Parts: sequence; C-alpha cells; structure tokens
Amino acid sequence: NLRGRNSGSFRFVDVEVVVKAFEIETAEAIAQGIEAALKAEDSAIDSVFVHYRHELPSKINLYIPSDAEGGQISDCFGQASYFTRIVLEREQNRVLEREVMANPFAAEKEHRGIRLASYLIDQGADSVCCREDLENKGPGLMLHRFGIDVRLTEEPDLTRVLEAYLERSRSMFQPKGHGLPNASKLAPTDSLR
Repeated sequence: NLRGRNSGSFRFVDVEVVVKAFEIETAEAIAQGIEAALKAEDSAIDSVFVHYRHELPSKINLYIPSDAEGGQISDCFGQASYFTRIVLEREQNRVLEREVMANPFAAEKEHRGIRLASYLIDQGADSVCCREDLENKGPGLMLHRFGIDVRLTEEPDLTRVLEAYLERSRSMFQPKGHGLPNASKLAPTDSLR
C-alpha cells in the first residue's frame, strides 16, 4: 500500500509492505532501501514512513547442490553435477517434496555459477544452501540481490542439515555489527524483488 500527501512544496509518503526475508536485519535494510530510493527519485519528498511486516514463507523452496542420490552436499556450487530441490514446510520442519535434478550448466567452461544462479531465480528458489562460501562471489551476490536466502553449511550430509535447516546453516549475508542493518551491501533498488 502506498499513500502520499502534499503540504505546500513538501511531499510525505507512507508505504506498507510485506518483506520476505530470513533475517529481521535484512527486512530493516530493505525498508531503508525503499526510503532512500523514493527520496532519490523525488527531491520534493520530505519524509517517507515505511511500515513493514517481516514474513517468512510457510513453505521454503530450497535448492542444494548434491550428489546423484541427493544424500551428500557438494563442495562446489556451479560445478555440482546435481541439485536437490526440496519443499520444506517451515513450521514443522517437514519435507513435503524432494527431487534430484541435473545441473544444466555443470559442463559449461565459463560462468557456470552465474548461469545456475539465474536458473534458480527463474525456478522460484526461496533459499539456496551450499558448502561453498558464495558471499563475495557473483552467484551468491546475484541470488542475494533477488531476495534469495543464501546459506552456508559445513555439514556434508543433506539429511542432517534438513533436520533443523535454519539452525544447521547460517545466512551468508547477515548484516554485520551490533544488531544494526548493514545497508551498504544493498543498493536501494537491489533489495526490491
């Protein structure tokens, strides 16, 4: 919901949004990004009030690079021969669907990771978990830019990670500091899906 009003030459904007984010700090950074983007777009805007609800999806569409059986997590993201797609019901931490699929870009010589990230975005991924740290790599940044939760785990056994997904993995893009959001990694338009 977006409302605005004028008072003389000043504009006031009130925005209500639902933010899909796995960390509250990320939701706050997105709200700050919306405020900054609106003010940058129109210099007459004096105040922007962003009200947001931080909601996680009830079902998480999760992709994990794996072996052909979907039991072991691959050490690599773009070079993984297979991916396991899992629909995880978050409240009960229950697997609703599970399928292993071939990585269509595994044999590519260049840009495997970027192509795979783009593919996963198109497939509607909510979260990607891997053993390779993608925080400062193109595929990880691309996934993060499109609002996909990118998680890192040291655990090689996929079943053990799924036992408590959010506890057995950590978000690669958690804001740094004392609970304050690090909006420097998010350009205003990057945080909008």
